[in-house]
Amino acid sequence: MQYKIAVIDRGFVSPYFDELFRIMNRSRDREYVVFYGDPPKGTGLEAAPEPYDFPNVRIENKHIPFLKTAVYQTLVRNVTSGEYDAVIIGHELKFLSNWVVAFLCRLKGIPIIFWGFGYHAPRGVGYRQRSSNLWNWTAQALKDRIARIGDSYLAYTQRGADRMRAQGLKCSIRIVRPSVNVEEQIRLHEKYLTANEAALRSELGFAPDSSVLLYIGRLVEAKGLDGLVEVVRRLNEEGKDRRKVEARIIGDGDTFDALKAQSADLPEVELLGGIYDQDVVAKYMRVAEAIVLPGAAGITVTHAFAHGKPVLTRENPLHSPEAEYVRDGENGRVVGGDFDAFVKAVAYFVDHPGERDRLSKGALSTRESFSMQRMADQFDEAVIEVLSRRREAR
Repeated sequence: MQYKIAVIDRGFVSPYFDELFRIMNRSRDREYVVFYGDPPKGTGLEAAPEPYDFPNVRIENKHIPFLKTAVYQTLVRNVTSGEYDAVIIGHELKFLSNWVVAFLCRLKGIPIIFWGFGYHAPRGVGYRQRSSNLWNWTAQALKDRIARIGDSYLAYTQRGADRMRAQGLKCSIRIVRPSVNVEEQIRLHEKYLTANEAALRSELGFAPDSSVLLYIGRLVEAKGLDGLVEVVRRLNEEGKDRRKVEARIIGDGDTFDALKAQSADLPEVELLGGIYDQDVVAKYMRVAEAIVLPGAAGITVTHAFAHGKPVLTRENPLHSPEAEYVRDGENGRVVGGDFDAFVKAVAYFVDHPGERDRLSKGALSTRESFSMQRMADQFDEAVIEVLSRRREAR
């Protein structure tokens, strides 16, 4: 007997997770059908290129203007029709249809598996700033209440799992550590590990002996990329005996023009826009000394570790769960205090080879804990568990 499981995630197929869905569908008796639409405009988010070679259903994402970021997806009737034996739902409030699906599945006895942070990230509208304490409290209370109707919960981190247990969640809770396709990134890392660095620097337009800092991700306000431009400016102005510091910014988003204007007088900083050829990105990774995330850090952390690059970031309430993978002084830096403290930490990293080598080794070691196959296995185990419990109950 083959089981069909509906997967409703972030509204579109992320380039990070298309391989995950392929791996999940290698099972002969479980078919995971992914529902997806277009990514929201003006956010810098990009979908994995279509067509997809895993079961999928294209839907429409209807944005509701008066509710800001709220989205209603045209999937409720399909998912709750009785065709699916279980449903995996992203634990996000903005997808209103998710909660309709969850309550209807509960009424119809269809097992529900939630997938999410395990807590409400204190982000404001448009991922730009912290939202009010009242909204954060209300949102968290709603999400906690909704999570209780689930049969299983897949949390991104141990912190998220612990929090859900502390809130009294009775269902099975597993940890699924989101990451890029680490296996593929490790292959690319090894491909360029022995490449001639001088030739790569020349090809990519870097000085022969500069210190290269790299950013990969969306260009939105919460990422604090004006901070990276300022770091490069100050390090080059203040360090007379220091190697030149260069930065490259890979990504698209609504702060692109502002960053371009801010760095107009800095030839050491270049905005490259979105680069979706991972082989090209791997070349930049090869010559970079660190990934610098001055604002909100997310899944780029795992991308960095796959290439043995330490992550330099700041303490920030807007961090996604993946920021918890950065252990200060072990595989990167998580700098507290004001912006001057961050500049000093980056300067120390640039000026001390021992610090760079130590953190790079820590990053390489950390990547062993990530695996796209392991993620797929965790999803599959959760589905098997809830389906088995449902069969026993019947």
